[in-house]
Amino acid sequence: AAAKTRAEPFSGAGDLDGDLVLNRKEYANIIGAGGDGPDWLRAASTMMLDGSEGPNALPVGGLAGLGALLGGLGVLGAAAIRRKRQRETSSS
Repeated sequence: AAAKTRAEPFSGAGDLDGDLVLNRKEYANIIGAGGDGPDWLRAASTMMLDGSEGPNALPVGGLAGLGALLGGLGVLGAAAIRRKRQRETSSS
C-alpha cells in the first residue's frame, strides 16, 4: 500500500479543514477526550476545532451565531408583542 500524504485531505497525514492540525492529531485529541468517529469528523472538518475541545464542542463562530439567532428572536418577539398591544389599544 502506498503511504498517505498531506495532499490527501482524508488521510491521517492530511488536514481536511486547513487549520494546520493533522487529521491524526485531531483524532487523537477527540478519542483521548472520550469522543468517537462523528466527533472526529466534526473536528476534522471545522477549522475552529482541533479536537482538544472534546466531544460535542461548538465552535466559537457557532456560539456567536447562536447568540445572534437568540438575540434576533428576542427582538422579533418584542416587536410582535408591541404590535399586538397597539392593535388592542387602537381597537378599543
